Amino acid sequence: TTVSSKNVLLSGTPIFLSEESALSKPPIAAFNADKIKACAPTNVVFDNKSAEATTYNWRFDGGNPATSTERTPSVSYPKSGQFDVVLTVKNPQGTHTMSRVQYINAEAIPKPDFDYSIDSGFVVKFKNKTSNSFSMNWDFGDGTTFDQTLAPTHKYKDKKVYTVKLIATNDCGRDSIVKQVDLRPLSIQGDLAQLIDFQCFPNPFSDDLNLKFNLPEAMNLSIDIFDIQGRFIENIAQNQRFTEGVNLINQKTNIKNSGVFILKMTSDKLVLRKQIVKI
Repeated sequence: TTVSSKNVLLSGTPIFLSEESALSKPPIAAFNADKIKACAPTNVVFDNKSAEATTYNWRFDGGNPATSTERTPSVSYPKSGQFDVVLTVKNPQGTHTMSRVQYINAEAIPKPDFDYSIDSGFVVKFKNKTSNSFSMNWDFGDGTTFDQTLAPTHKYKDKKVYTVKLIATNDCGRDSIVKQVDLRPLSIQGDLAQLIDFQCFPNPFSDDLNLKFNLPEAMNLSIDIFDIQGRFIENIAQNQRFTEGVNLINQKTNIKNSGVFILKMTSDKLVLRKQIVKI
């Protein structure tokens, strides 16, 4: 027989006792915790309220220890998450189990992160990638701040470098991240191309193609392959964020036919092309 309610599952075989055995009752599993919601890492002490039990077998998903036979165990939860707790009790008359589903809620401090794209001119679109946060504060680096905005769009007045800060907060604390937004125009495309030093090797290539480039700053790039007539063949990176400095990509291409192709690198600041030969 199983009796269930929200987040609680009781199971076991009912035992009907004679008058002679009435003094020996089947066990009943029951427990509470000193806290069911806390910030990870956290320690939880379980209050065993079982009746007529002689042995106790605990299971703590995500806990340390993961199991216990103590009557009132103390368990640590080093990582965030929602965890089940199961207690099975026994005596000579039978067995009984209580399961509490997602009973322990260990919360994490927020992990702020964001990306951005330059829409046009002075307009920047921000994409919030923060996790575990219910409160956010943006500082756009020009004296303007926004609160509680998931994906703000901000218009700047000047084409220069701005330091943008995002602060994320929840009940467990707060954290922040800072990134540079560069709105400066690229006046000399050739100088930038020389600085990036976009290389493709081996060239000619058979199957695997290696790409190497040196970025003066972190930026989003798309890298595509076109045939000589300008028809799209294959995508290598789609608006992918690459770090400042040297970046390496090894790509096993899907190009079946030999011939001459164009490798195109694009961002909101540049367009670079390389001719490659498939053999």
